[in-house]
Amino acid sequence: MTSRRESVVVAGVVRGDQTSSYKQEMWRNLADYKASSLGVKKNGIWRKNGREYAHILPSESQQLNILEPYRDQFWGYVGKAQFKLHSDFHHLSSSRICASTCFSYSSPKKNTCNS
Repeated sequence: MTSRRESVVVAGVVRGDQTSSYKQEMWRNLADYKASSLGVKKNGIWRKNGREYAHILPSESQQLNILEPYRDQFWGYVGKAQFKLHSDFHHLSSSRICASTCFSYSSPKKNTCNS
């Protein structure tokens, strides 16, 4: 018996072809960005399964997951506020980091790091 929809396994999870190919391409692009733009060759570890992935920064390089123009300001704020970063902060594919970078720094009228 065959399924109506083809599936493949990505990172140990069965996904439909379209989602899988998008994620694989995204992860390849992020791995290229990590090496070429950030200069990080070492792979990071996904804490959930303990395996290395090319699109994850090593924990000691997690500060690079904030875009360079905002990096110093962000880490200055984190140091003052002393809040805990989420466990997947070092993942270049983290939607939380993407959203916080895009929305926290998108408005020139309000600087959330200095509030």
